Formats: sequence, C-alpha cells, structure tokens
Amino acid sequence: MNELVKTLKNFISRDVVYFIGGFLVIATFGYCREINMAEDWFRHGGLFLLLVVGIAYVIGYAIPELLALCPFFPFPRTSLYSKDAPNLIVRFLYRCYMHEEWTMKDTFDEEKAGLIIRARASAANRDDLERRTCLFMISTTMGSCGMVAAGMMEVTSLVEAETFWCPQAIVIAICSLLLWVLGHVKLAQLTKFVHELYLDSLKVQRPEGNLRKKAEDRR
Repeated sequence: MNELVKTLKNFISRDVVYFIGGFLVIATFGYCREINMAEDWFRHGGLFLLLVVGIAYVIGYAIPELLALCPFFPFPRTSLYSKDAPNLIVRFLYRCYMHEEWTMKDTFDEEKAGLIIRARASAANRDDLERRTCLFMISTTMGSCGMVAAGMMEVTSLVEAETFWCPQAIVIAICSLLLWVLGHVKLAQLTKFVHELYLDSLKVQRPEGNLRKKAEDRR
C-alpha cells in the first residue's frame, strides 16, 4: 500500500505537468478554431473527457522531447550535463543566476548515478532531488507547450486578421521563453546537485557491507 501511495505521489508531482501543458495546447487550438469544447464535453460525457486527457498527456510529453531534437534551438536538452558542459548561453545564465562560474571537472554516468543515489542517499536528499527535477520538468514542459500555443495564436492572427500584433500570443511567448530559459538553468543546477550527491553516495558504505565487516571482526 505504501508503495502504491509513493508511486501515485511521484506520478502526480511529475506527470501532471504533461496534462497541464498538453491541455494548454488543446485549449489554444480550440480557441483559435472557435471550437466549443465545453459543449462537446456535456454532449459526450466522460468519454470525451478521457479522450482529451489522454491526448493532452501525449502532447505535453511529446512537445519538449521533439523540441530537444531540433538543433537550431538554443537549449536542446532533456538530460543532465553529465558528459559535456552547457553551452555558452546556459553558462552565462548560470553565472548570472548562481553568481559563480560553471565548474565540473569529472564526467559521470547519469543512469548509474541515479541508481546509486536511490540506494544510498538519505531520504532528505532524495526528496530534494525530486523537487529539483520537478522544477526542471515544470519549466521546460510549460515553456515548450506555451511557445507552441503562442505560435498557433500568432499564425491564426496572421491568417484571419492579417496582422502580426496579437497581444495574447506575445504575452504567452514571453512567459514561455522565460520558463524555458529558467528550466535549463535549473537543469545545470540539477546536474551539479546530482554530481555532488553521487560523489557523496559513493562514500557511503552499504549496510550489508557493515554487517559483513562486523561478522568478520567477531570471528
């Protein structure tokens, strides 16, 4: 039961942002195409709601991952800077945000570090890591989905009103860009935290190792 509650808690804290980001894109599409989704909801009931929720999750998850594949974006990252250093823009933002230079001499295996941290780190450190990861996911997911929503509104404004000036799209684009940039600064912070936590966890001896050592001493 405790494991179920823990899994549900992790799902809500992490994956709910995919629903929100995807629903932002769906709602913007409905707004641009003048689709009354509330009317369809009342007409079709729970089936329509489940369909929207499922599509929203897919959209919210896919957009940040697909944007990370585009090489012309300045921040194409969804993984830690474990094998390479951040680009010049991220290092500059990191220095402005943290008031210190980016320094990390050693590279590390992200997957191996995660396994060791989960096995050996304290509960407080694991909770802190979860919080930092959630902040990164919220920033990048909402930033990416917000930019797609702003793009749809801007295209609609150009096609229908024949004007580039769309206040809603401009406000959403600015907020989304700020979130996206902040997300990648958070990613740099997260990398440093994971690296430090990984090194500290390597120094922690396994409990079964301690028991084995005590048993050998008794002999």
